[in-house]
Amino acid sequence: MSAFCEDEQSISKYPKDIYGERRPDGSPLIRCLQWGTDVQDSQRNVPYQSAKELLDAAGKNRLRVVFMMNCSDSTSDPDKQEFKELFAHYSVPSEVLTERMRSVNHAFGASPAIGSEAQISWCHFLCRKIDVQDRKIKNFGYVRNAKGGPSPTSKASNLWIMCDFFLHIAEDKSVTLLCFGVPDSVRLRFEKLLVKTSWKDVLHEPYLLYVVVFDELHGIFNSLSTDLALALRNVEEAAINQAGSRPLSFQELHEVQKWVSPLLFEVA
Repeated sequence: MSAFCEDEQSISKYPKDIYGERRPDGSPLIRCLQWGTDVQDSQRNVPYQSAKELLDAAGKNRLRVVFMMNCSDSTSDPDKQEFKELFAHYSVPSEVLTERMRSVNHAFGASPAIGSEAQISWCHFLCRKIDVQDRKIKNFGYVRNAKGGPSPTSKASNLWIMCDFFLHIAEDKSVTLLCFGVPDSVRLRFEKLLVKTSWKDVLHEPYLLYVVVFDELHGIFNSLSTDLALALRNVEEAAINQAGSRPLSFQELHEVQKWVSPLLFEVA
């Protein structure tokens, strides 16, 4: 298993066809929640401007949950280098980024880290987020016209939920969970939950962090699928009402089904 950072060309390709916004000037690149015997309450929630700042502040027997934006085509070159430094330090394998570049829906894996006794594991989620308001679909994201080409109203869409979680368990038993592109509710869940939970329990059983991740994501996906089902009910009723008068195009419905049907089966 090769490290992602060994391939100098990969960073320019990561990820493909997933869009995001550039980081506003002056805003922190990294938000870190951390717990440890040497960590004061005022140091629990810390912003960092660079990967070096984050890594220099690391300590033994610490639990850290790190939040960063998605690295996308719009990410600046300096920020891409920060991602690369972080990937190298935590031995992120190339398979993790390959899964993102190929836009797979879900991926999971675990292995020993490269060049150390650390253990690593990861999970990846990708889902089209249809914009539903008042039980009506306002934006499908990418919709093609009748000839198969892009619709005149089609634009690069941010209507995606794409998030990655990378767990690193170091030799000194320090635990770091890297979170990329997660919804705000996931970050808030960690802030609230870990205040009430003994962080030492997580050091003994790091995979407890995934329990928080999966539980929160299930709630998000369930809400998404419920909103979409209610919106599609209106489409189905319109189809029934129009039967025999004029044909109803199911082109947009097909676009939705292609991306969301796996999600509907999962949360059913």
